[in-house]
Amino acid sequence: MHINKTGALRGDGAWNVETARGPGSLMLTGNAASDVFDYVFGDVDGTEWAVPGCVVPGGAVYVLTFTKPTYMGETQFSQSMRKVDDDLASLKRLLEGA
Repeated sequence: MHINKTGALRGDGAWNVETARGPGSLMLTGNAASDVFDYVFGDVDGTEWAVPGCVVPGGAVYVLTFTKPTYMGETQFSQSMRKVDDDLASLKRLLEGA
């Protein structure tokens, strides 16, 4: 995994995570009635990145929308998205038992 290397649940429902860039936080929120499953990632420097998501009814499809933060350059954003793709592919393999 590239993005989150370890995680520990905090008392407020968020996770303390260790990333390639250092410590951070991850807060997951969901609403089963609307199939919304969002998260907010807090970086080591205190910057937050909200990532909206939605579970598509009738199948195992999860859609995430990544918007490039204003503080992040195009190259860094592209590199980060490649790492996210790699991590999601790893997660898919784990879930499918490969």
